[in-house]
Amino acid sequence: METWFIYAVLASVLFSAAIILQKKMLQKQDHVFFSSYMQFIISIFALAAFIFTNGKLPSPAMAAASFIYTGVFFGLGTLFYFKGLKHAEAGVSSIISLLRLVFAMFGGILVFHEKMTALKVSGILLIVIGIISIFLKKGLIKKNAGIRALMLSSVFFGIGMLGDKFFVQRMDRMAYMVMAFFAPALFILILNPKITANFKRIRFFSGDNTAILFTAIVTFSSIFFLISSYANGGDVSGTIPIYQTSAVLVVVLSAIFLDEKDNLLRKVMGAAIAVAGVILLGM
Repeated sequence: METWFIYAVLASVLFSAAIILQKKMLQKQDHVFFSSYMQFIISIFALAAFIFTNGKLPSPAMAAASFIYTGVFFGLGTLFYFKGLKHAEAGVSSIISLLRLVFAMFGGILVFHEKMTALKVSGILLIVIGIISIFLKKGLIKKNAGIRALMLSSVFFGIGMLGDKFFVQRMDRMAYMVMAFFAPALFILILNPKITANFKRIRFFSGDNTAILFTAIVTFSSIFFLISSYANGGDVSGTIPIYQTSAVLVVVLSAIFLDEKDNLLRKVMGAAIAVAGVILLGM
């Protein structure tokens, strides 16, 4: 079994666990504070990885551009994502979040002139069908504030992912990771300065803070193994579909640990259809 495949599987499992942990934390945390604090903690881990791997500092212009770009788009994406995760089921959230790949693909066609193929069109249709299928009830699509927030999050993350391709080709990968987490944390704080009061109340060794730190470690680990998969020979078409199987795993784990058992079969089928669409996008 190849190393990149093992890392991709580990990334998927850890990402699934991270979503469950995030959902549990959001049951008693303000989503705005949680959005900023989580990104800030992960940026510290990313900085440590940058130092450990002897990462190279980007040029001032590239650092400023990536800081502003990731701050705005990943900041808004993170803010709406955690709002959505707080108010919607974890399993549903993981499936809707696959929409970001569709928006990223359309952005790639417009910005980078990537080709639209029949397989990609089929992939988009499967993702949309998979997402719609989990909301169908008596012919209607169920909507709530959480779902709307998740859809907005997918738009902003999709745009942000275009920056992944642009900036990683022009600056150190770990340096970009530091930017991609610290800038959103700061952007969210600037948008919502009232959450500074929450930061002041942090007690490092308290139970709640320890749980947040553990959640951040699991989240960062999933990203680290995803990057490690690429670094060990995995390509996008092979790694991303494996990573996104987390959508199915989250549905199963949320039923076990969060008691999200309503329409479980429909959610598993919807997630499987959407993941099949992701695989086609990568072909």
